[in-house]
Amino acid sequence: MCATGCSFATISAANASATVHNGDELVVEPGIYLDAPVITKVLSIHGDLSQPRPTIAPTSEFSNAITLEAGSAGSVISHLALEPAGANSDGFLALATGAFDDLTIKAARAFGIGASHVSIANVTATDTSNLGVTAATEGTVITHLQLTWPPAGGGLLLSSFGGAGTVIEDSTFVSPTTSIPLGINVNPPRGQTTLRRVRVEGAGEASFVEGPATLTDSLITARGGPAMEVTNGAAALRNDTLISAGGGTHPSIGVRALGCIGSGCLPGTVSASDLIVRGVARDVQAEAAESSPGAPGAIAIEHSNFLTQAGGVTASATQAADPLFVNGTIGPSENFRLQAGSPAIDAGAVDALTGPTDLDGNPRVQGAAVDLGAYELVPPTPVAVPGPSPAPPPPPGATPKAVAATLALAGRTVKIDRRRGTGALSVRCSAGSGDRCAVVGALTAISHRGKGAATRRTAGAAHLGAVTGTVRGPRTASLRVRITAAALAKLRRLHHLSANLTATVTSAGGVTHLAGAVKLVLAPPARRRGH
Repeated sequence: MCATGCSFATISAANASATVHNGDELVVEPGIYLDAPVITKVLSIHGDLSQPRPTIAPTSEFSNAITLEAGSAGSVISHLALEPAGANSDGFLALATGAFDDLTIKAARAFGIGASHVSIANVTATDTSNLGVTAATEGTVITHLQLTWPPAGGGLLLSSFGGAGTVIEDSTFVSPTTSIPLGINVNPPRGQTTLRRVRVEGAGEASFVEGPATLTDSLITARGGPAMEVTNGAAALRNDTLISAGGGTHPSIGVRALGCIGSGCLPGTVSASDLIVRGVARDVQAEAAESSPGAPGAIAIEHSNFLTQAGGVTASATQAADPLFVNGTIGPSENFRLQAGSPAIDAGAVDALTGPTDLDGNPRVQGAAVDLGAYELVPPTPVAVPGPSPAPPPPPGATPKAVAATLALAGRTVKIDRRRGTGALSVRCSAGSGDRCAVVGALTAISHRGKGAATRRTAGAAHLGAVTGTVRGPRTASLRVRITAAALAKLRRLHHLSANLTATVTSAGGVTHLAGAVKLVLAPPARRRGH
């Protein structure tokens, strides 16, 4: 048995070694590895952030780049390139609960999930065949996923078999030619599928939803079918822009609610508010299913912008004027943000499902009321008007020069949210009134290096996370702290971590730097109030 720095030729060898135990960390050296590791222990496996991503590239037809099997629940996989060559391979396959962060994937199928409460974040993935991404799961959380796939691809197919549902946030799904780029199937309809700030672009039908589901602050465009089709349950839509431009084999409808398809199912029902919807055949349509004409679908829509409707649609407080997009033509130069003077500005109504930010991350609400569609119009920054008595000019030969602001730590303990891996660091900016400190920094810990492809170590990874934000001067405020999935897993085990902070501080006067030590601790769980 060794202490720290044990080296192995492959991840598979490390997982199989008796010297590697649950809770250990494997640092993968840069290179290309042809093994297909099946993880059976609770491990943190990652590349070095200061080095190129290691590439896991098995060559056999059914070999996944990495698989979490029984015994590995709680593992964290990050900063790797997953590129299996097989025509029936996954980038990763999660058969146990785990976290996948900061990955690039090129595979026949980007990933498959057959476990509950899997976390996926900061992943760029390209499917190379028609297998599609599948997730039969409960409680999966997906954030910052960018997924593309080729013609005839299956897209993202979700089936939730548990009560916790699935959450997808801040993600993009793009298919240039496929007929169904995003399928969300909650079958049987238990648990809530929640999509926030999602961008879907498809040449065919853009999204097919079996409820219950919610879609907020999202942009969905289709060029060959409905932008959103709902069946077998209820969907709630808020602050979305849904555009179907026509040209395919399916009806060009913005939002379509279908009746029951098959036996024992429910009609599709939609509750919608604050939308902008356009379709060539129809903007909004509710109808019975052709193959199984049971109870028809139904749509209740209010405070929205659309032109045409058909079937069981109930509308109130709606408008039909041109929403004045910056560029409302689907394609490379599209821009579905609102121009100044759009009738959609301040035309919405806030309710319990209204999101805190729009698709760009701008706060809602910017004006007298929430805007319609995925984007909130942000007013231009006011131009400062000189006062009546400007300061006298400097004497000849003298050039006034702004002083570079400095940043000081106002606190050294950062409470980290145990689920999201985020926190706040209190700092003070010395900039003068009207100036600010723009901060970009990194949190690091002591790194122990060893030789070999995968190195076991118990000390923290060199990179723990990032610190960013802007503080107006002169005042004390908080910067955003976000730690990596690997650091969060370690923090959950150890309850606190010491970290070095190095940051670049930019102000009108130039650039300064900050260095110091901080302590990361887990924030206590939220208490529930008694009744």
